[in-house]
Amino acid sequence: MDTQERKNWNQALIVDDNAPNQNLLRRIAQGAGYEVVTCSSFEEFKQAYASARPTVIIADLILGEEDCEPILDFLAKVHCKVPLILVTGHVAGFLDVMETRARAAGLSVVAKVEKRKSLFQIEDRLLELRIPEVA
Repeated sequence: MDTQERKNWNQALIVDDNAPNQNLLRRIAQGAGYEVVTCSSFEEFKQAYASARPTVIIADLILGEEDCEPILDFLAKVHCKVPLILVTGHVAGFLDVMETRARAAGLSVVAKVEKRKSLFQIEDRLLELRIPEVA
């Protein structure tokens, strides 16, 4: 799409290997006014990041049997300045460890959410991060 024609600059890149959670995150982001790109693995994430123009990344901290360290390492390597929302169904302590790791790598963590508590906390952060649409 020609950048002059583009009116919505808000794009969420969502990485979650659980299809129902991915669909819920998609609906939340779309409801907050974002275009959405989804992926289920680290390899898909790298490809999507290269072709998308995300203004926010929502990352599940566990993809299959692995944590999201490869994603955080990749984002640090490419000097990503896109805000990150970290999401997990695991214990809060794990969220804190990964947030610390991400910040130490120079990444911008704007929210961390436990799936069990409320995925809808994400909507509040997405609305705060939106870029106003061009008339």
